[in-house]
Order: sequence, then structure tokens, then C-alpha cells
Amino acid sequence: MQSKFIKSGEFLIIKLFGNTSPNERLIFRQSIVSHLQTLHPKVIVDLSDWRENGGVYLVGLLNTVRKETHFLGGEVKLCALSPQLYQYFRENRLLDVFETQKTLDQAKRSFKKGTDDGKR
Repeated sequence: MQSKFIKSGEFLIIKLFGNTSPNERLIFRQSIVSHLQTLHPKVIVDLSDWRENGGVYLVGLLNTVRKETHFLGGEVKLCALSPQLYQYFRENRLLDVFETQKTLDQAKRSFKKGTDDGKR
């Protein structure tokens, strides 16, 4: 799997490409930690170029992103899931765990305004 980290204003956008292997999340964890530099990060995982239809390895990787981001008080949104991947998430009840949006712009707009609104 390949990844690209893009800092866009207040957002960290992670684009994922290719297929995930069993130990990918362990290697990827080092990359994500080095890119999460602030408290309350706003992370968007862009899956527009993801070509796998689903799989437990991708879910493990996404869960790693979610855990590391939540540890810093931040939020993670997924965007641009293919219809097949969305179906996989729906069938496996992953939509209860990961918030998804259709586009990158919708994901950006879906974040809460401000980082410390007292609602914890």
C-alpha cells in the first residue's frame, strides 16, 4: 500500500493507494504518528484512489488512524468510498465506527467548528 499525507489548512488528508497487507498497519502507525503534530487534529482519509473492495487489513489500518487521532482529541472522517467499499462498511457495521462523506469538501465541512467547544 502507498500513502500520501497532505496538510491542507487545518486538515491532514491521507490518500491511500493499492492493496493492504497483514502487517501494513504496524508500519503505517509510524507514519501517521509523525504527521499528527497538533492537539485536536482533523484527519480525512481519502479513499478515492483505493481499488480494493474491502478487507480486514484496510479496517485495521483505518482503526489505527482513528485511535492515534482520538488519542490527541481529534476526529477522523473517511471520504470517497467506492460503492463496493461502502457496501462492505455497511454490511460489517463499520459505518457505526467511521463517519463517511461522499466528497473531500463534504468531509471538511462536516467537522465541528472550533477545537474546544466544551462538549467532551
